[in-house]
Formats: sequence, structure tokens, C-alpha cells
Amino acid sequence: MIKITRIIRKIREKARDLLDIVWFRVFLAIIIAYFLMLTFSHIEQWNKGKIVCQSQDSLLQCFYKQALSVIELNNIEGFSILAAATLYLLESRERRRNTIYEAWQVVDNAAAANVSTSYARIKALKDLNQYGVSLKALDVPNADLNEIDLAGADLRMANLSYANLIYANLREANLNDAQLEGANLSRAILKDANLKFANLNGAQLEGASLARANLSNTDLGGANLGGADLRGAILKCADLNGVQLEVANLTGAKLEGTQLEGADLSDAKLEGANLNNAYLLHANMTRANIKNADFRGVHDLCVEQVQAANHWTEARYDRYFCIQLGLPVHPEKSATHI
Repeated sequence: MIKITRIIRKIREKARDLLDIVWFRVFLAIIIAYFLMLTFSHIEQWNKGKIVCQSQDSLLQCFYKQALSVIELNNIEGFSILAAATLYLLESRERRRNTIYEAWQVVDNAAAANVSTSYARIKALKDLNQYGVSLKALDVPNADLNEIDLAGADLRMANLSYANLIYANLREANLNDAQLEGANLSRAILKDANLKFANLNGAQLEGASLARANLSNTDLGGANLGGADLRGAILKCADLNGVQLEVANLTGAKLEGTQLEGADLSDAKLEGANLNNAYLLHANMTRANIKNADFRGVHDLCVEQVQAANHWTEARYDRYFCIQLGLPVHPEKSATHI
């Protein structure tokens, strides 16, 4: 099975190499067009009841007669159209390669000229993404990419520091280890995006859609996430120290081991969020909805912080902290031994 796969791969590689040769593409287009004409001619003769081959003719003689029947002056125009159309299709790979090369030239030229706003660059990046080209390590700091659509793009290790990405569509984009320090991502769509280990220090993310995004180990220190949608987002071990999270929706978010020292969580929705082992020194949870939130194992959490939140009696705490809050302590379930 492995040998067959290797053979098929080699045949494909050889076919691609041959299609890169101009004369081979032309020759192949002529052959394909001729056989198409032969097929159409045979169908037409069959419909009209016209007999070209006689019963005594051999298979080779029959094919020879059919082949000659196509060679007529009236068929030249149709043959030319078929050949041109076939050649156009065969050159699609070459055109795609040229388009990608030209798009990269536009991106590189804009960067070399230190141009912040370039609509040609935006169009080029969108085209590259639509062609499935990786944008890994893209270097466009301070670029104006307002409303750009790069959904599903591969932007690993890209440098987008201080870029304007307002209303950008980065749904399901891979921004692993990307540099987005100081970037403006207000109202941007980042649903299901991969932002693991990304640098979003000081980034503007007001009203951004980050539902189910993976922000594990991400540096969001000093970022503004006011009103952001972080439902089901993964923020394990992320740095959210001093982050603005007022009115943010963190329902069902995973915040295990997350640093939230000095974070503003006022009026935020934390219902069902998991904050096991999170750091909450001086975090402001005034009027935050913490119903069914899990605060077990949290560090530097005080009674006043919790009681300033809404539905604090319905959250989960460590046994000792329940005593401090004056909540009933439920006995731990003991394992049943058989």
C-alpha cells in the first residue's frame, strides 16, 4: 500500500513538472481538443444514423475512418475554441502561481515603503488566504488592516504589533505565537481562533468576539476586553493582570491558573466559569455574575471581593473559604470501598 502511494505521488509530481513546460501544455491541449471533436462527431453521426465503419472493417480501420471524418474545414473554428479552452484550463496552475507571486510583491513593496494604509495590500492578503497560502511569520507592524477578511488564515508567528484590525474577520485563524502587542482588534471576529502563546499586551479588544477561542498562555496584560464575548474561551495560565473586562461575557470560560491580579471584572458574566487556581489579588468583581463559577484553589481572594459580586452564594469555593463567607460547608463524599 505504501509503495502504491509513493508511485502515485511520483506520477503526480512528474505530471506537474510536465505541465510547467509550455510546449507540452499546448500539445496536450491539441490532443484533448481533437479527441473531444472526435467524440462529438461520433455522437452526431450516431444521431443521424450515418454509418462510417463497415462490418468488414477492422477496429484499426474503423478508428482511422472516424479520425479522418473530423478533419474538415467546417470543424476548424470549433476545434480552435476547444483547444483554447483546454489550454486555459491547463494553465490554471501557472496563473495561480503568478497571482500568488504578484500578491506577495504587493505585500513586500508596501512593507518596504513603510506604508501603513494600502488597500492593495489588504486585497493581496485576502487573495493569498483564499488561495490557501500560509501567512506564517507575516511581518506587517503598524499596518492598517481595517475590516480585512482573513478567516481561517495561518498567521503563526506573524508580527501584527500596533496594527489596525478593527472589525477584522479572523474567525478560526491560527495566531499561535503571534505578535499583537498594542494592536487594535475592537469588534474583531476571533471566534474559534488559536491565540496560544500570542502577545496581546496592551491590545484593544473592546467588543471583540472571542467565543471558544484558545488563549492559553497568552499575554493579555493591560489589554482592554471591555464588552468582549469570551463564552467558552480557553484562558488557562494566561496573563490578564490589569485587564479591563467590564461587561465582558466569560460564561463557561476556562480560567484555570489564569493571572487576574488587578483585573476589572465589574458587571462581567462569569456564570459557570472555571477559575481553579487563578490569581485574583485586587480583582474587581463588583456586580459580576458568578453563579456556578468555580473558585476552588484560587489565590489571594478575599471575602469582600466575592460579596461585591452577584449570585456569590451560588458559586463553588474551598471548604475553608465557605466558612469565611458564612456559607454551609458540604461534607466531602467519601469513596466507597467494596
